[in-house]
Amino acid sequence: MSDPDLNSPKAIVGAIGVMVMVPMFFLVMPLYVGALSDDYGFTNAQIGYLISIELGSAALASLTALFWLRQVNWRTVLLVFLILLAAVNVLSILVGGAYEKLLLIRAVAGFSAGAMMAIALAALGDTQNQDRNFAFGVMGQLGISGCLLLVLPYFIGSRGAASVFAVFLVACVIAIPLARWIPSTGKAPTVARITKRESLLPLWGLAGSAAIFVGQAAVWAFIERMGSAAGLSPGTIGVALGSSVLAGIAGAFVASWLAGRKGRRLPMAVAMIGEIVCLLFLLGGYTTAVYFAVVIVYSICWNFWLPYQMAVIAETDVSGKFVALITLSQAVGVAVGPALVGPMISQDNFDPVVWTGIGFAMLAMVMFLPVTASPKPALADVS
Repeated sequence: MSDPDLNSPKAIVGAIGVMVMVPMFFLVMPLYVGALSDDYGFTNAQIGYLISIELGSAALASLTALFWLRQVNWRTVLLVFLILLAAVNVLSILVGGAYEKLLLIRAVAGFSAGAMMAIALAALGDTQNQDRNFAFGVMGQLGISGCLLLVLPYFIGSRGAASVFAVFLVACVIAIPLARWIPSTGKAPTVARITKRESLLPLWGLAGSAAIFVGQAAVWAFIERMGSAAGLSPGTIGVALGSSVLAGIAGAFVASWLAGRKGRRLPMAVAMIGEIVCLLFLLGGYTTAVYFAVVIVYSICWNFWLPYQMAVIAETDVSGKFVALITLSQAVGVAVGPALVGPMISQDNFDPVVWTGIGFAMLAMVMFLPVTASPKPALADVS
């Protein structure tokens, strides 16, 4: 088939489709964890290892993409890994609660997902309107995860953990035709007349991405426990968190609407300041209304920030390779955040969670200052 233009609607939809469908295990992780516990009887430690291996394998795949991302046919690689991911999801259903087998199978699933995410992010990073297109990708992830968080519990109740793996399988099937819309390759490598400092900007941005995910993961790992400690019922907390996921679409939508209009530094600063203000309301006691408002506004601010963060890393990456490490930077933050703050929590005092979220939000805001301030370097196409 003919190679579509990177900026054609078809190519953009294809990349967004892969970005949404491939990391399904992460998008429905709360239900995934619950199903493994309730249906298979896995301990918290076993589930922790299983999720860590799947997430770690995805991060490893993004790291290896540094060496192959610009040398392979994207459509061919996507097709191979989609077939592999579909196969391991079938195997996940067949092995049931056989923990050791499932551990190996999900490691392969994570690596497949990470490799494909690297391609999807690179494809969107190569487009002209990166902010808008990344925002559309975030909106798609939020929309599908929000819907699944509402309906999937009913299937888990009747079919158990197999229904979760069935959803992962269906996502692969949906992604196969969408992957054919992605170009076989991205932009040609570029040579830039840039200083050593400017050449390190994408790495600095990736470090900032890891920092904000440390704070984000620390907050979201314990936000349900914080509501429970404040006396909120499980049903109330569930509605609040489900609403926050869907409300996050508004943040990504505004980012797509503002793309290219207000630069990046000001919108990103507004988003982080909004997060910090939200977290301050969680210090001490708070009512149900405050809890609802905080988790919803926090989600809006976070998902407003995220497309800008990915776009600025992609824009400063003149090699076109470091964008593949976005998944790695996020995975590092997700892994470190809960582990860092967990030992600081004593009884029902969750103030360390709040201060960790605030501290890393401020750190990320400062770290992205040089990245967002740098003008585009003069580039010379070497194709």
